[in-house]
Amino acid sequence: PPPMEASKPTPPDPGGAPAAGAGWPESLPPFDIPAALIRTSGKRTLLRDLILMFHENYANVVADLRRLTADGVDGSEEATRLAHSLKGVAATLEAKSLAAAALIVERACAAGQRDGLSGLIDVLEQEIAPALAAAASLQTQTNSDKAARSVVDAGRIAGIVDELFGYLESYDMQAVNSVEQLVQELDGDAAAAEIAQELDRHIRRFDYESAIVALRRLTVHFDLPERAACDA
Repeated sequence: PPPMEASKPTPPDPGGAPAAGAGWPESLPPFDIPAALIRTSGKRTLLRDLILMFHENYANVVADLRRLTADGVDGSEEATRLAHSLKGVAATLEAKSLAAAALIVERACAAGQRDGLSGLIDVLEQEIAPALAAAASLQTQTNSDKAARSVVDAGRIAGIVDELFGYLESYDMQAVNSVEQLVQELDGDAAAAEIAQELDRHIRRFDYESAIVALRRLTVHFDLPERAACDA
């Protein structure tokens, strides 16, 4: 596909974007991040996803091109499409040297050129290697930040659970607010969310004994410290 052009270039909007250290590094050569952000209308999350998809889709592109252009293989048309696609993605991500190398390979394949084509693919391999490494590092950072957020969320859940035990023991209606917060926190965990919704029903019916039983089930589900259960 042709390079993606922003209909109306706008400066990056850091407000709605992940900052460095939150799945987003300060720089990521050979990608020109500021220029690429203009293409994505300042949407850093979209740009990050595009870079990760680049790694997923083109990690084996050099091997594929070599296979399609090997002696005795009639793969010039497919190789042309593959190089064209890589060129477009590289241009969108502002990896200019990579896009240029892909364009040269695309033209050679389109012309049915065989002499010297292996050398052109060698150059492409040299250009794409740092781009793939950069994309892989971004994936590693993204995974690391997701794990860190999971730890933080587990800590917040433990705090809400302890708070709820206190409210339920004293028959405090503040438990309603706490359980609403708990339900929101557990939106991504279907099993825990089901227990939290049951807990919510018990609290709204003033059945605090059953609510404590449900809350204990949550401590087991999250393997919370025994202290949280004993305090109840």
